[in-house]
Amino acid sequence: MSCNIAIGHSPVEREPFWPAQALQAPERQALAIGMLSGTCSVSQTARENGVSRKFLYAQADKARTALEESHGTYTHVYQHP
Repeated sequence: MSCNIAIGHSPVEREPFWPAQALQAPERQALAIGMLSGTCSVSQTARENGVSRKFLYAQADKARTALEESHGTYTHVYQHP
């Protein structure tokens, strides 16, 4: 099963130093949704998208916070290390 969620990188003004810097908001959101849904492992998602697990956890935390603020308490499925 492939967990390569972020598809196609949009152009940026300068060459990114890290792959995560090239991700646009919709791609970051797709990764966060994948993390919150628990459908793929963090390691596999990070490896297939060229980003760190730390980056994925940060994106998931931002998404979880946004959900909590807009819809009340949200129970996440991943375990933060």
